[in-house]
This record gives sequence, C-alpha cells and structure tokens, in this order.
Amino acid sequence: MVMSETTEESDRGSGELGSDEVKALVDGAAELFDNLKEVFTRSREEILRGAQLGKVRIDLYQLRKDRELLLTRLGAAALELLAAEEIAHAGLADLHHELRQVDSAIAEHEAEIAGLATDEDGVDVDAAANEPTPVEATPEPEPPKKAAPKAKAKAAAKPRKRAPARTKKTTRGTTSKNTKKKT
Repeated sequence: MVMSETTEESDRGSGELGSDEVKALVDGAAELFDNLKEVFTRSREEILRGAQLGKVRIDLYQLRKDRELLLTRLGAAALELLAAEEIAHAGLADLHHELRQVDSAIAEHEAEIAGLATDEDGVDVDAAANEPTPVEATPEPEPPKKAAPKAKAKAAAKPRKRAPARTKKTTRGTTSKNTKKKT
C-alpha cells in the first residue's frame, strides 16, 4: 500500500496546481487584461482625436476656399465700381491700372495666337481650340436619381470595355499585333 499512496501523491502533484500557482495565474491574467484594456482605450482615444483633427482640417480648408471666393467676388465688385467711377482710392486705382495692363497683355497674346494659328489661305488651323467643347455647349444634365444598392453593386461589378489594342510598326514592316507583312 505504501507504493499506491506515493503514486497517488505524485499524480496529484504533477497534474494539479497549488493555490499559490492558481493565484499567480489569476493575477497574471488580470494584469494582462488591464494592460489590454489600457491599450484599447488609448487606441480609441487616438482614433477619435485623429478623426476630429481630420474634420477640423477639412472645415478649415473649406473656410479658406469660401474666403477665396468672397475675395474674388469683392474684387469683381470693386472693379465694376472703379470702372463706373463710383469709388476712388489711390491703392485701388493702382491695382486697377495694373489689371488693365494685364488685360492688354492678354489681348496682345490672343491676337498673336490668332495670327500664328492662321495659315496662308486665311483658314484658322486652331479653330477647334476656340470652339466650345461638347461639355460646355450642352446644358448640365440633371443629377441621377439614387439607384437601389443592388443596382449599384451590379454596375460596379460589370467589367469596363477596353479599347481595341493599337498595333505598332516594327522596323521590319510587321506589326506587333500580328506578324503579317504589309502589302
């Protein structure tokens, strides 16, 4: 019997943890949990701060764009008043004079372009650049109505059509797409 008691004690000792070991394991798990909680809390705070910072930067950008637009409108209104001689100020008069010089230089450059763009027969070879593009000539379309989410997903899933591949001439008179010689 002595042998069986020793075996039972050794089995119990190797497979079971003592109360000190269990306490240490629980304390270690609690400390790990606290550390993870602290890391997640700090991460959440940093994400929220970053999002707030991004929003404020976007707001600032928009305010600067609004200011730029207002300054443009103010300048246009002041120019009209100066031209109509409804206002007079030395600083504004100087700026108005500079603006008229720039306008004159623009007109000279446009005339030079028109002269260079006309061939010997008087045909404007640069006429396409002076005509409005189809986008400018057509009225703006109405904004599309919101499609159902499934329709958007189907439209996004459709592959785009690709333009046909162009062939390039090689030095031997063949094309890179096929090897037939030109006749």
